[in-house]
Amino acid sequence: RRMQRRATAAAAAAVQAGVDAFGKIDLCWNNAGIQGEMKPTLEYSIDDFQKVMDINVVGSFVLLQAVSSSMASSGGGAIVNTASVAALRGTPTMAAYVASKSAVLGMTVVAAKDLAPHGIRVNAVS
Repeated sequence: RRMQRRATAAAAAAVQAGVDAFGKIDLCWNNAGIQGEMKPTLEYSIDDFQKVMDINVVGSFVLLQAVSSSMASSGGGAIVNTASVAALRGTPTMAAYVASKSAVLGMTVVAAKDLAPHGIRVNAVS
């Protein structure tokens, strides 16, 4: 939980620094990702799985939420999340990475629908 609070504060500070420097934020490339271990599912460590999810999913969400809040109050913008083709292929030995990037794809679809009324486009690239 302490890490999540720090990440949320860091994202808010980064967004504010962008607003202070440029007046508003029009575009955010939301690029968070680590690969994690490459091991078969039966050998994959829970600790590494959690670390990958925290960085790739929670980290992406924290920034998406912070920047979209700023964009919503300044007329909109565009967010591009980094996903991975691994999410579509189910790459063996990459359980955490594949799961995390699948989550980023789902988050992108939901955010696109939730944020469209605020003039914010949300897409993903792989």
